[in-house]
Amino acid sequence: MRRVVLLSQEMDAGLQAWQLRQQEKFQEEERKRKNALKPKGAALQSPLPSQ
Repeated sequence: MRRVVLLSQEMDAGLQAWQLRQQEKFQEEERKRKNALKPKGAALQSPLPSQ
């Protein structure tokens, strides 16, 4: 029984790690897209606040 709980917790941790990676990837894409719209100097002067 304990093994099942442990496996469940490992899956939860794996899922959280995956969601975190997806979120970071998405934010990176957003940042690239915003930087593409602005001249590079403007993007450097106002970095996005990290959440």
